[in-house]
Amino acid sequence: MALVQVPVVLQVAIGSDPTKALEMRWPYGEQSAGTPNCRSQMSSSTLSGSETEWEDSSSAASEIPSSVEGSVWELAQHPSGSRQVQASLEDAASESERRAIAAELMGHVVKAARCPHANHVLQKCIATMEPSSLQFLVDEMLAHGGSLAQLAKHRYACRIVQQLLGKCEQKQVAEIMEILLANAKALSCHPFGGYTMQHAMRCGDSAQQYRLLRILERDAGLIGRSHGGCLVVATALACSEESDRVWLARAFVQDPALLVALADSRHGHILVVPLLQELPTMERKHAEMALSSMFQNLHMSKFGAAILEHLHSTGFLTHVAAK
Repeated sequence: MALVQVPVVLQVAIGSDPTKALEMRWPYGEQSAGTPNCRSQMSSSTLSGSETEWEDSSSAASEIPSSVEGSVWELAQHPSGSRQVQASLEDAASESERRAIAAELMGHVVKAARCPHANHVLQKCIATMEPSSLQFLVDEMLAHGGSLAQLAKHRYACRIVQQLLGKCEQKQVAEIMEILLANAKALSCHPFGGYTMQHAMRCGDSAQQYRLLRILERDAGLIGRSHGGCLVVATALACSEESDRVWLARAFVQDPALLVALADSRHGHILVVPLLQELPTMERKHAEMALSSMFQNLHMSKFGAAILEHLHSTGFLTHVAAK
């Protein structure tokens, strides 16, 4: 993708004219350090002051390091410049200084997310700034013509979606989660979208996790045959309650053809034994018997060793060999 030159009028508005730069205001409120986020699995609280502005925007703008002032967006689009901006964010002495740097990215978030260099600047913003300071990232991605689902499976932009889910409060990213759940089947089957759905599973609240689990069950036949889908299922097994894991396992092992496909795939084979172990005893034995009848297929498959070892430990493999 070719890099787009920033229009002159936009450069002036961002900060090449010092008088314009001093007029820039941050539209999001303050937030104290230690605010809970979805990674900490603490309850979300209302963002205090989310409709207020900085009291002194001129002093904030003046805190931008002179080496990047007025050129953050232009620098972010190139390898060396991206590293320079990231270093400025990391070395910033205060949250207000980081906000002043990030303010120059306003209006460019979607392009930055898709850029092989600027996406690292956005990642550094997420890593170093408070959740409330990141609201402009959420807003701009949601305002992108309803195509957040496309960003969630973009090679670079998916990283920004994932890290926002992990850093921001659940209330901040509730609309993002709704879009991801509405497109969960397609995203789960996508090579990059699958990683985004893993984060959605980890960071969603209990109701969102439940909805995603039901989607995985309903579309097990399709999701289980994709690389991304297998990773999402593995994450779901790690994040779910025991009763939900049982229902998920049943959805995948009740179809013999799907079980064979899992056992013979690079990423699916690692799911077979964990899925079997979630089943009640009689259901597990029935599934193990079905697998043992495919001894030759598993023996010839480069991914069948772990499954054969499991069947041997259960006694089914010995029984088949004796026949």
